[in-house]
Amino acid sequence: MSSNGGKNRMEFKYTKSPDYRLKYVNGAFGGPSPKGEIKIDFFIDHMEAPDLLVHAITPSGQIGEEIERKPARRPITRELQVGIIINLNDAKSVHEWLGRHIRILEEQIKEKKK
Repeated sequence: MSSNGGKNRMEFKYTKSPDYRLKYVNGAFGGPSPKGEIKIDFFIDHMEAPDLLVHAITPSGQIGEEIERKPARRPITRELQVGIIINLNDAKSVHEWLGRHIRILEEQIKEKKK
């Protein structure tokens, strides 16, 4: 801690690890670990592209309607993007931080609707 005008403060300098990546996620899975920490895997749900599409050719030589798809039914893929392990105290801190930012965003959305 450093002192500034009689007030205690702490400064943090932010740097990025060489393997830092910004990832889009739309869900999370996980829970308590045997060591008393929380493991969270962040994922994205999406549909895989088919292995094969067959289209009819129209009389004018254009690509027409789809007549075959393999596989016929595409499952939803839940692709894990990144996993974290966090201790209880840090998880509580992140929970508080996230809650605060959710409230801010909800207020901004409410204001736009007015």
